[in-house]
Amino acid sequence: MRKLIPILVIVIIYLIFSQLITGNIFKLSYYPYYTFLLDSFSQGKLFISSYSHDLSLFEGKYYPYWGIGPTLFIYPFYLFGIKSDVFYTLIAGILNVFLFSLLLKEFLLNFKIKLSKFKEFFLVLCFAFISPNFFLSLNGRIWHTEKVISVLFLLLFLYFLFKYVNSNFKKFSYIFLSILLFNIAWLSRLTFIFYGLMFVYLTLLIYKEKIVFKKFIITFSVLFLLGISIFATYNYARFRNSLETGLSYHIPAARYADAVFSKKLFSLNYIPHNLETYFLNPIKISLTDGKVYFDPEGNSILSVYPFFLLLFFLFQIKHLKDKKKLYFLLVSALVLVFEFVLILLYFATGWVQFGSRYIADIVPLALLMSAFAVESISSLFLLLILIYGIIINLFGTLFFYQKFPI
Repeated sequence: MRKLIPILVIVIIYLIFSQLITGNIFKLSYYPYYTFLLDSFSQGKLFISSYSHDLSLFEGKYYPYWGIGPTLFIYPFYLFGIKSDVFYTLIAGILNVFLFSLLLKEFLLNFKIKLSKFKEFFLVLCFAFISPNFFLSLNGRIWHTEKVISVLFLLLFLYFLFKYVNSNFKKFSYIFLSILLFNIAWLSRLTFIFYGLMFVYLTLLIYKEKIVFKKFIITFSVLFLLGISIFATYNYARFRNSLETGLSYHIPAARYADAVFSKKLFSLNYIPHNLETYFLNPIKISLTDGKVYFDPEGNSILSVYPFFLLLFFLFQIKHLKDKKKLYFLLVSALVLVFEFVLILLYFATGWVQFGSRYIADIVPLALLMSAFAVESISSLFLLLILIYGIIINLFGTLFFYQKFPI
């Protein structure tokens, strides 16, 4: 019970903030597109009727361009008559905190990292309140729902991957679930396909064990091909093009119309603006009126999610001497680089938002990597990060939804 109390406190805070922001956690937001998509599926259709905002127009019909994976999580709610995207997004966000705490325990066990209770809880609180998971979990909307549920599948995939390693590669069911959930994760959010590099880390650990390695390769190949088949079939059924997700037919907000209509979704020209947004555009706190002032285009991740500072303490000699840690750090760094380069090349930064919602893609792995640094950082410094980060995110989230209500 003592271990559950902190998680229960986090759950209560999520529930209170969601209720404050929405007025009713069982309502529909303005854009519950996954609910509408399930309505369409039940009628044998793949398009959404009556809505056009931020959808893809193809041959007179409107399609969502977000991944199909989140419908697997939402369908049980839908089946029991719960269609509120506010509610099922909130549940997914709360589950993410719980899953991250479980993942962290497996991670620490895997690398034999011994953290104090405070330092371990510090990392959980960072995920719960000093990451986009908090802001995104509270009010539904397709952009938030897709992100939160995609991260849920990502956390499950990583959790079972480390469970498999900690079982000394004896529990085949763990790696089967990990591969399956990896495929659901990238079918939810295509950029998560880069997390497949985590299986390179696993390969480096097991390639000498021929039977285990062969079983892993066969299972990965079959399930990955199945995932690709689902991706291609779904796209072809909608757009008669197996590689088209709908972005080419996307009807954008006026802010991004030029980029979308000119088909320049990714470009080197976006890097200067995106670098400024993600690193050089700090959040502002007014001591006069006690408010947190943010840019709806996005703010510096170091000013909103200060735990990223811990990554600067990562590559210490003691970690580089341990092959297992070195393999993980190098592969993880590669994943983060690929994910972040894609973000920098993309035409949008996530507008309208508090903080940077695209950063949710890299938070789980960045926090796991931070566990190596936390081990040798003073608790006082971590406490200061915690206090500052929680104040910024709790009050910033409230001020955001006052300005941009559900």
